[in-house]
Amino acid sequence: MPDGGILQESRDRALAALQRGSEMRQLRDAALDLGRALCATADDNDLWARIHRETGAFRTAQLTAEQSHQLDGVLRLDWARLLNEAGYVPPPAAESQANALQIALSEVLTDGPGADIDATRERLRALCKRLVELGEGRPVSRRELRRQLRSGVRTAGKLLVLVSVIAVTGIAAAPLAATLGVPLLLAHVAAGLVAEGARRMVERDLDRGIDPREVDHYFDPADIEALETAYSTRTFAFEQLVEEWRARIGTTPPDRLTAETLEYLDAATKAFYRSWDAAIGAAWYFDIEELFYEVNDRAQRARQQLRGEAPDPELVVDALERFNGLASRLRDSIEDLARAPARDDE
Repeated sequence: MPDGGILQESRDRALAALQRGSEMRQLRDAALDLGRALCATADDNDLWARIHRETGAFRTAQLTAEQSHQLDGVLRLDWARLLNEAGYVPPPAAESQANALQIALSEVLTDGPGADIDATRERLRALCKRLVELGEGRPVSRRELRRQLRSGVRTAGKLLVLVSVIAVTGIAAAPLAATLGVPLLLAHVAAGLVAEGARRMVERDLDRGIDPREVDHYFDPADIEALETAYSTRTFAFEQLVEEWRARIGTTPPDRLTAETLEYLDAATKAFYRSWDAAIGAAWYFDIEELFYEVNDRAQRARQQLRGEAPDPELVVDALERFNGLASRLRDSIEDLARAPARDDE
């Protein structure tokens, strides 16, 4: 099974071409390179057979209540760390992909039927063939070429997560079983569920492809998604939470307040990650790339402040306000850049 190295290199080159605002020939070369790598992934029967074998959703129906409880613990592993160890390369951060993976796992556990592997591969083939055709010289405007290349970059990122997850779960079952004190079979079921979740991530990305039609404004669908999702991080609950934490300075906060704040932070962070994912490869993304990393860092610091036995209210207030301030700056930056008139090189 491939390690994703060729696909990673092709994605990196495509991102670099988008970032440089490259000439048509360079963009076509990047599209051809990435399209071929995506086609090779779509045609890798060993990879998809492995995914099919790893699918574990249907196995959960035979688990006892105690085993299901144990499985829930297995699925709460630090998948961001495991993705990093498997060689996943951002952007976006592994935390973002781990978050999306947890959402997909929840769907796997509740929906029952698995995702359609054949349909996923066919949509991937359609995308990679389109990129190859553009790379080989099919008539296209520069803006459409960038949009299609961007779609390929985002899909390649999801595929790299899938490949990394398969690599991790392929070796992780026995250590998981030993570490968590669960039966080896249960660890194998967990590995299968994670592979299934990763595949659904890929399916959703292919379903959410960039609209290939020409538009009269600078936004494309992913731009709009990035902006709208970034604004969804705003909530009236934030000010209320900050005020309550301020009122608790010098005292021990109740567990309820900590739980509510973590719930708010988790929801805001998930929305931020979705915005980050949608922004990858946009013409304006590279102008504020570092800001995405800064917001992510602040979100993690705020979460750390809340995970102690007795969170310090003053430090929590500071962490929350710094996170929210950076998130607001990011939202304003996305709107300013994405709504700007198209540049001459676009």
